[in-house]
Amino acid sequence: MVAVMQQAHAAQAGTVIFANGEAQIIGADGKARNAARGDIVNEGDTLVTGQAGAMQLRMADDGFIAVRPDTRMTVQNFNWNGKEDGSERSVMSLVRGGFRTITGVIGKRNKENYLVRTPVATIGIRGTDHEPHYIAPPAPGEPVIGEPGAYNKVNVGSTFIANALGTVELGPNETGFASAIPGKPPLRLSSVPGFMRNAPTPIGPPDLRGLRDDDGGPTRREIFMDRVGDWIDGDEQRARLVRMLLRYAVIVSGGEFDLNNPASNLSVAQRGYAAVGGLYAFGVPNSGGTAIGPNSNTLVLLGGQNNPLFIADASGFRYARGVAPLIDSGSALIGATPVNWGIYGGGTGFKPETGAFPVQAFHFMSTPNVTSIADLQVPGSASFSTTVGFTKSINNLGAIGGTASLSVSLTFGAIPTVTAYTLNVLDGSGRSWVANMPGTQTLLSFASAPGTPNLVVSCTPCGVGVGSATGFVIGGAARNGLISSYDLKTFSNATVSGSVAVK
Repeated sequence: MVAVMQQAHAAQAGTVIFANGEAQIIGADGKARNAARGDIVNEGDTLVTGQAGAMQLRMADDGFIAVRPDTRMTVQNFNWNGKEDGSERSVMSLVRGGFRTITGVIGKRNKENYLVRTPVATIGIRGTDHEPHYIAPPAPGEPVIGEPGAYNKVNVGSTFIANALGTVELGPNETGFASAIPGKPPLRLSSVPGFMRNAPTPIGPPDLRGLRDDDGGPTRREIFMDRVGDWIDGDEQRARLVRMLLRYAVIVSGGEFDLNNPASNLSVAQRGYAAVGGLYAFGVPNSGGTAIGPNSNTLVLLGGQNNPLFIADASGFRYARGVAPLIDSGSALIGATPVNWGIYGGGTGFKPETGAFPVQAFHFMSTPNVTSIADLQVPGSASFSTTVGFTKSINNLGAIGGTASLSVSLTFGAIPTVTAYTLNVLDGSGRSWVANMPGTQTLLSFASAPGTPNLVVSCTPCGVGVGSATGFVIGGAARNGLISSYDLKTFSNATVSGSVAVK
């Protein structure tokens, strides 16, 4: 029985985390099924995508693969028993199209155990993020996107591309090519072919498991653990989650961060950090909030201005800035507590049920000093009516601008409660909005149920409707402020969204 279980474990190569359009898994028995999130991919399975299809996999060794449209590839050999003992192996056979992969454990120590095979060349690694692509010789009259042959573009780390006539070593931002015409050795291209996406430097190093830098300095793991600090708190499971999320961010969104580069000023938000905000995509606002407590599995990466660049949880990332510009920003102090706000003009969002999607704008309001539940349960009350900052509102007409003000009353104790909430917004199109909370709402519900209607809305001249707001009391035990995000909508489908801070 033990032997059978080990064999079954070895046969499982990965899990589908996103599938879209025409995306199929063909089993070793030849039976095809449409790919869906959560599907298991086994050794011997073939992954097929159509012209508008795509698929993303998390591999059993913590690697990731993003299968491009119009691709056919087979998991020819995959073995991972949870440790690097020489038996681990990953061999992919690429017969059409391409994929991007962030390699996992396999191939880190035993480089020869990771290979990508094409009909004309073999690709190997030295620990990397890379993008193999194969263009088959066309049939008569069939259009092609590039010269037939095998390509391999390196984003991080190094690879090689080899055929019977030679081997070419490739470093970051280099692309190799092996022609489908017999008798030609591989070569390094002078530029990246137009059909291959020229991705920016991704988030995170390709390896976090103790490899030393070339100069003999600190290990990448030491650098990583120093950056993460108290967030992991010695918990290897949480460390693994962070590694997974960073690789996931690379695959889905691209990125611009390198944990090994101190100049990036990249840091990990610690306990006590809270942020509200939301994204605007396809004309639809979607606001919410997150706070990092002692048991939180939410990961927020901060930039040089302590603005959130990447937000994720155990199910995957929720937003990644990538290279989106900062089009609105500000900061203030509420007592001794700093509050930052801003808007990114783009980025990438993610929903488990639908996958990644482009974002038109993302607004945020953040602080490193949220009030804990224990401090909220100390009896008392507070009224916050002085607006200290707000993001420019974003509306369904595409306008970003205007002003916002907020008045909130709360009672503290065993069940902290929002007793009054009144929001006034003048949006970038000159429309005047007023939103009120009818009745009361527990602060726990207010903070943890974004998107739930809890406001009645009036807009001049766009009518009436409903809205949602979420937020957190800030200032630690002082409880001297509140940050809140809001989505307001009328029954005529006018919308406005933003974030605001009050004291």
